[in-house]
Amino acid sequence: MRSAGAREGVARRQAVIALCRVLATELRAGQPPLEALRLSAAEAGPALAEVSDAESMRALVERDPDLRALGYLAVCWEVAADTGARLADVVDTLAEGLTEQEEQRAEAAARTAGPRTTAAVLSGLPLVGLLMASGLGGSPLVFLFTTPLGWACLVSGVALDVLGAWWTLRMVRSALTEP
Repeated sequence: MRSAGAREGVARRQAVIALCRVLATELRAGQPPLEALRLSAAEAGPALAEVSDAESMRALVERDPDLRALGYLAVCWEVAADTGARLADVVDTLAEGLTEQEEQRAEAAARTAGPRTTAAVLSGLPLVGLLMASGLGGSPLVFLFTTPLGWACLVSGVALDVLGAWWTLRMVRSALTEP
């Protein structure tokens, strides 16, 4: 399950893709570039309402890393303005690339769901073992908290459990982060 922050990040990245798609459509329909950008920003939603030119795109990128693709759009905008290149085709290609990146990000998140769940389950197994031992008539808490060997087992077990969970989650995060 994704956190609220992650879902909001996906929504902002999807808004940038929508902005690119609408912008390309508006440009092909014959709208002047600034008017097409204004209409596209309004269509993309409130996260991109401030977009009006390349500088405003860069300002949004500085405030929100999930809007990093606006930096690419700003470069496309400036190159098209300087060279007279057809902006609609470039923006379409950018939208396709961004869509592909989002699909790859979603696939990576889905593929790492198993390892994340495994880490959570393995972290809780020592508690299950304590409950089972207590249920069978043993007294694991007395052993763990009253004997030197119990303390050693408790400290090393907790340390190894935390280390294992940290290591697994670190590997999952490295698989999900972009190069």
